[in-house]
Amino acid sequence: GNLCRKTAGSVDQCRACWYLLHAALEDPETAKTCSVVIIAACDTAKFSEFNSEFDRLAFSSLQGALPVRVAAIYLLYVPSFFKHAWAVLSTLMTAKISSRAKMLSGTPEAVRISLLEVINADMLPQEVGGPIASDVKEWVQQRIAEGN
Repeated sequence: GNLCRKTAGSVDQCRACWYLLHAALEDPETAKTCSVVIIAACDTAKFSEFNSEFDRLAFSSLQGALPVRVAAIYLLYVPSFFKHAWAVLSTLMTAKISSRAKMLSGTPEAVRISLLEVINADMLPQEVGGPIASDVKEWVQQRIAEGN
């Protein structure tokens, strides 16, 4: 359930990021630690979906705006072109945030083992063998039904 970069504009994509962070802060544990870990599966990413306008807007509007510490960013199954895109993306982040980004590749089991070195198994998304469902459409519909 991704927000498609082809059909959604940069402002809408940025709003979705803000919504996700605000929703994360509703969780008492996250709010207490003010720390989030971002895990993004990039195996279906296409170069044509790379949108530097969104990236610039998201990073410039989110950095320093919320009481959230990005503890780590894990980019999984990164396609070969992404190393070039990362050269641009990383310039939009603070050096501290950029240094917390890790690219993991290999077999699903190898990625899972790497993540388990730093994240509890019960906090992993289903895509890497954890219990956390990440169907964004279903999650949004559930939040709307609950009045969030």
